[in-house]
Amino acid sequence: MESASNKLQGPKEEFCIFKCFTMGEEELKVFGAWGSPFSRRVEIALELKGVPSSTWKRMSCVRVWKALPGSGEEREKAMEEVRECLKELESVLDGKRFIVGETIGLVDISTNFIAFWLRCIQEVSGLDFMNAEQFPLLIKWCEEFVSCNVVKEHMPPRDKLITFMKN
Repeated sequence: MESASNKLQGPKEEFCIFKCFTMGEEELKVFGAWGSPFSRRVEIALELKGVPSSTWKRMSCVRVWKALPGSGEEREKAMEEVRECLKELESVLDGKRFIVGETIGLVDISTNFIAFWLRCIQEVSGLDFMNAEQFPLLIKWCEEFVSCNVVKEHMPPRDKLITFMKN
C-alpha cells in the first residue's frame, strides 16, 4: 500500500495532518493537528499494538485551560483542581514504572497530555502545576513515558511545540 498523508495550510503552519495505518486489507486514517495530544494517543496505541503505519510525508485539559487566562483566586482555584487530579494519579504510581505496571498501557497513553504537553504549558506560561518536589513519582513517570522509543517517535518536536504555544 502506498503511504498517504495530507496537510492543510493554516495560520500556524500545518493545521491538520493524517497518518494511515493498515489493518489487513483495511486502512485507518488518524486525523489531528501536529501538536495534538489526542491524535498522538491513537498513534502510540496502534504502534504499540503492532499495527503497521505509513510514514509521514509531511486529565482534563479543560482545567488547565481555565488556569491559563485567569488571575488571582480564579487561577489559583483552577490550579488547585489540576493538582488534586495529579495527586490522584501520583497515588496510583506507587511502586510502579507505569500506571498499571511495568509496561505502557492504555491509561498511560490516555494521560500523555500530562507527560508531555502539560510540562510544555508550564514552561510557556510560567505556572507551576507540578514539580519534582510535589510529585516525584509523577515526574519520574513522565520521564519514563516520554523516553519510550515508540512514544518519542510520535511526539511533536518539543522546541517547535514551545514556539507554537508562545505564538
